[in-house]
Amino acid sequence: MSRLANALNTQLIEAEARRAERSPHPNSLDLYFQGIAWLNKGPIPEYMAQARSFFERALKLDPGNVEALVGTAQVLVSSNWNSWLASIEA
Repeated sequence: MSRLANALNTQLIEAEARRAERSPHPNSLDLYFQGIAWLNKGPIPEYMAQARSFFERALKLDPGNVEALVGTAQVLVSSNWNSWLASIEA
């Protein structure tokens, strides 16, 4: 049941991100959804950079966007975790 819920959540986020991409003037929530879509693609540095960029843009529009703050934290944790893993594997 939880796998189905996670799959549906991912699909909804991707649909919202696609809708937001077409918006000529995205708002803070639109930018948040685009950031989440990049974050969900995986912990690749380029994806993390894209996600962080969207979260930062969302926060510029609305500094009180808690979701964008959490997204930024997720990017930072994921990036630091991946850096740490790479350092111990070397």
